[in-house]
Amino acid sequence: MSAQAGQPTQGDGRGSSALRSSTLVINPSAVQPARYRSPWRDFVRRYARHRLAVVATVIVLVLAGVAVTASFATPYNPHKQDYGALLQPPSAAHWLGTDDLGRDSLSRVMLGSQVSLAAGLVAVGLALALGLPLGLLAGFRRGWWDDVIMRITDAFQSFPFLILALAIAATLGPGALNGMIAIGIGFTPGFIRLVRGQVLSQREQEYVLAARTVGVPDLRLLGIHILPNILAPILVQASLAVAAAIIAEAGLSYLGLGVQPPTPSWGSMLRIAQGYLTTAPWMAVWPGAAIFVAVLSINLVGDGLRDVLDPRLRQ
Repeated sequence: MSAQAGQPTQGDGRGSSALRSSTLVINPSAVQPARYRSPWRDFVRRYARHRLAVVATVIVLVLAGVAVTASFATPYNPHKQDYGALLQPPSAAHWLGTDDLGRDSLSRVMLGSQVSLAAGLVAVGLALALGLPLGLLAGFRRGWWDDVIMRITDAFQSFPFLILALAIAATLGPGALNGMIAIGIGFTPGFIRLVRGQVLSQREQEYVLAARTVGVPDLRLLGIHILPNILAPILVQASLAVAAAIIAEAGLSYLGLGVQPPTPSWGSMLRIAQGYLTTAPWMAVWPGAAIFVAVLSINLVGDGLRDVLDPRLRQ
C-alpha cells in the first residue's frame, strides 16, 4: 500500500539525513582575506634558502667594506718602503709579511681591493651601458638595425676575450681606467647577444601584442613592458661578469697594462711576487687568495640569483 500524503518514506528520511550531513556550513568569521606578499620579501625568503649564496654575500659585503675603508684603515702606509724589513715572513708586526721593498703586504692587499673590485663594477657597468640599448634595438627593431649590430658583434667575438682586451688596452695605453674600458668593451658583445635573445623571446608575447594594439609607443613598450621581464638573466650575467672582470684586470695588471706602480692591485702584486716564489712565497699567496675568495664568492652570489630569479629553477 502506498505511503500516505504528508508522511515521508524511509528512503526520503535517509536522503534528507544525507543531505543535511553533506551540507557545508561556512562561518563568515573564519574566512581570511588573501595576504599580500611583497615581491622583495619573497625574494629575500627564497634567497635565504641558499646558504652558500648567503655566506658568499656576506664575504662580498666584507670585501666591499674593506675596499671602501682601505684608504684610511690600513695598518701601514701601503706605499712606504722600509729597507730594514725586506721580505719578512708573516709576524705579529706584519700579519701577512712584507714585500721586496719592505712594504706591508696586508696594507697593499687591502688597498688593492679598491682597484680590483672597482674594475669589476666599472667594466660591467660599461658593458651594460653599451650592450643593453644595442641589444634592445637589435631585438626589437630587427631589419637592417639587427644586421649591422650583430655583424659588428660577430666581428668582436671572433677575437678571444683576453686578446681583444690586450689589444684595446695597448691601444689606449697602460692605466687602471684604460684597463677597465678595455675589459668593458670586451664584455659588451656577450651582453648584446643576451639582451637581443631575451627581447626576441618576449616581443611576440601576448602582452606585447596587446600593448601594440592599444597604441603604446615603442620606447614605452621597451622600457615598461619588455625590459622588466628580461632583467633576471641580465642581472645574473652581470654578477658573473664582475667575477670575470676581476680576473681580467688581474691579468692585465700582471702583464703591465693595468694599474701602474706604486698603486697596488692584486694582479700587479702577483707580477712582483713571481720573482720571489721560492724565497718569499707569501708575496704571491695573499693576493692570489684574495682573487680566489672574491671570484668564488661573486660566482656563488650569481648562482644564487639565478636559482631565485629563474622560474624554472625555483623548485
